[in-house]
Parts: sequence; C-alpha cells; structure tokens
Amino acid sequence: MCGRTSLVSPPKVLKETFDLVEVPDLAPRWNLAPSQQIAIIREPHHLELVTWGPKLINVKIEGVTVKPQNRCLVVVDGFYEWRRGDKQPFYFHRPDGKPFAVGGQCRTSVKAAAIVTCPATEGMKDIHHRMPVVLTQEQWDDWLGGEKVKGTLEELERYPVSTHVNSFKNDDPSCIERVPEGTAAKSRSR
Repeated sequence: MCGRTSLVSPPKVLKETFDLVEVPDLAPRWNLAPSQQIAIIREPHHLELVTWGPKLINVKIEGVTVKPQNRCLVVVDGFYEWRRGDKQPFYFHRPDGKPFAVGGQCRTSVKAAAIVTCPATEGMKDIHHRMPVVLTQEQWDDWLGGEKVKGTLEELERYPVSTHVNSFKNDDPSCIERVPEGTAAKSRSR
C-alpha cells in the first residue's frame, strides 16, 4: 500500500520541478518510513515537512476528503512495494530519476499527512492490489482543488531491490540498487 518512499533529489531539482519559492534543507532519504518527515505541497510553490502518519499512513481514495484544505501533494522520487507471496521489494521511480507527486491527505491540527492509495493498475497488479495515487503534473492543481483524479504508473518504471530496504534503519543508496528478481525468496530460505 506504500509504506516506504525515497527523496534524494537535490533542492535545485525540486525547486525547478515544482516551481517552488524556496526549499527547506533536506537530507537525502533513500528509505523514508512512516513517523518520519515527508515533503508535501499544500499550496502551489510552497514545500513543507510534516510527519508521515504516524497513526494513519495510507488513506483509500474511495474515502478521501474533497476539501481542498485537507489535500496535499506528497513529493517523492520513488516508492517501494513488496510483492505478495515472496515479499520481493520493488522500487518504482521515473526513468529520468526526477521527483514526482503522489496524492496526500493532511491533518493540519497535528502537521501530519497520509499517502492516498487507489486500486492497482497495470504495472502494480502482479505485486499488490493497491498503489499510491501517482499524479501527473497536469493533475496537481486538480488534486489540490479537491477534484477526483485517477492514479497512473505510466510515467514510472520498476525493478526488484534487495531486502536491505526492509529495515527503515537502512537509509543509503544500496536501498535502490537493482537485484535479480527472486532475491527476497532466496534470502529468506537461508
């Protein structure tokens, strides 16, 4: 359902991609987990950090609010999903490595946010039955305005990564290194 993300893009790239006024000081995060700080945009041109969760890390789009004040873009440059069955982790990202946005829902009273999920589309169905609402740039304003949108994986690619990403304590470039598919099953059987 999306329990880990990455955000390692330099501030200059974030500023250009999202047309931001300024970018807070962000350390590269290869394995960002719930209860940690995620980057969000509630209003165009302004990026802020809030807590991911901690009680509610994912919200189904079927029940998400239409109130614009409770909508946000969650800024990532990748996310992980574990395949049912063998628990092989996969990394989803843009081929050019640039950041993108997924739908988010904010809780302003506690400065927290959750990632909004939708039924899986092609590219995810064989791994999990749900996925983050991945937004195209053309959908950002609609999402923030409270409109219904449909998530897509069309701009993303995926590949298997090692179970190194299973522990949130591992937060380094090896989290996104490609491995041969089936590595998770082999490492568990030892």
